Amino acid sequence: MVDIFFVCGGALLLLTAMHCLAQVCGAGHQLKYLGNLAVLLALLLGETHTVSTIFAAEHEAYNRPRLSSVRRLATVASIALVLIVCIFGWLAPYVVRVYLLAVSWHFISQVRGIIFMYLRKSDFQLSPFQHFVWSLLFYFSIVNWMLVQLSSYFGDSTESFLYQRLSLIYLVPRQSVEILSGAIILFGSAALVNLIADKFSRKRLPPVPAVLLLGFAVLLFLPLNPIAHLQSSLWLFAPALFHGSQYLCVVAAKLCKIDCQATNPAKLTFLLKRYGQCLLFSVAIFLLVPWLLAALGRPFGLTYTVAVAAVFVGVQVNHMALDSVIWRHPAKLA
Repeated sequence: MVDIFFVCGGALLLLTAMHCLAQVCGAGHQLKYLGNLAVLLALLLGETHTVSTIFAAEHEAYNRPRLSSVRRLATVASIALVLIVCIFGWLAPYVVRVYLLAVSWHFISQVRGIIFMYLRKSDFQLSPFQHFVWSLLFYFSIVNWMLVQLSSYFGDSTESFLYQRLSLIYLVPRQSVEILSGAIILFGSAALVNLIADKFSRKRLPPVPAVLLLGFAVLLFLPLNPIAHLQSSLWLFAPALFHGSQYLCVVAAKLCKIDCQATNPAKLTFLLKRYGQCLLFSVAIFLLVPWLLAALGRPFGLTYTVAVAAVFVGVQVNHMALDSVIWRHPAKLA
């Protein structure tokens, strides 16, 4: 049940359905409540997942020189990025845009890793064709999201993220997005037909969580105007109830596996303690640090909005860098 709701998108689908229904019915109060809930979940699950990387890494850094080196370099790079953006505030929108370009790779890579965890646990071997098609879906989704960020696919208006107004970039024609979206739909249909055919030949399907994860990953990064409202509702909750909750579940399983002799109550107490620490760190890093930087930098023209963007992107750089090493370990959670 935890897998379905917090790893495979069950909770995300439930809240998205509620948000879409409230939009259709014009229920303003409900939309406000759901919006506030999304902000709360972003702190409880979205930001805490970023901080939890510290605990995922601490049990391996001492016997893994490469991780130790990456952690030191990532920390220095993150601090340097925060300071540079705070000093040159005009850089904030550009740094945020670069983050949005990278987020599809980060999201999809996590989903891909979790999918293969489920496949290994179920002892399910993808056929060469399935592996080829699924990999294409992953990489096409990553590239397609980047093309959307570099085109005017959703119109000519500016967008806003992390309090930064992001001007549109016209580096690629919107037709490239449409062509790649069509390819994703084509390969997605091929994957579905192949799964149905495989059911009759091998009398077995891949584990349901793996299929659900693949479907959600493609849906999140498939820009189609007819479902733009659905995707906006999905993205309201996806950072917390898809990406963040996934990561927290995997880290929790990893930490429990380290001390497999502990009793269940002891494991629960340990995990709650770790989560409390993550939550405190999240509040300090994402709320207090930007406020402190803005207070100190106000005489020099630093604003709170720039400090928020700088800290958020800086911490994400650290998080992504550590992730790229932690989950490549041969002894990673299987």
